[in-house]
Amino acid sequence: MRGTTIARVVEARQILEAARAADPAFAHTSLLEVGTVAFGMAGDVRQALAWAAETIAWNPGALTVQKGLGMPFAALMAAEAGDHALARRYAEMGVATCEGEWCQVTSGAKAVLGRLDVVAGGGEEALARLELAVQGLVSGALAYSPMFALDLVELSALAADRARADATA
Repeated sequence: MRGTTIARVVEARQILEAARAADPAFAHTSLLEVGTVAFGMAGDVRQALAWAAETIAWNPGALTVQKGLGMPFAALMAAEAGDHALARRYAEMGVATCEGEWCQVTSGAKAVLGRLDVVAGGGEEALARLELAVQGLVSGALAYSPMFALDLVELSALAADRARADATA
């Protein structure tokens, strides 16, 4: 089981929890943000949102780029949980952490904003924004892109845009 994705997620969770227990300065490392990403990639909504909330609690005000790393996954998990206001807040925090275009955070956050806009009835314009954000991830942060690209495929298919869905898949 060691090589399976599930085993790797379990291992990551154990390592992160051990690091938290061993380091009194844990909240000042980047491990809270790494945990948010790891739990988000694993689809653990509750844990990803808890770690994101802890990041914000430890870092009042604007987040640095390092502290904003987990915000796109926190936004995606909030959207999955049906909390669109929290998803938008986290996505906007992710966009605000970055000056210029740091693909992982900026494009991930913009993808969640695009998803939220499509779901809210934004139509083709919102779908195009989502597609552009996913393209940014694919070209600059490929490993970070699959969860966001799945939204583009699903929402494109629901909008009867088979060509876009097929091209993304």
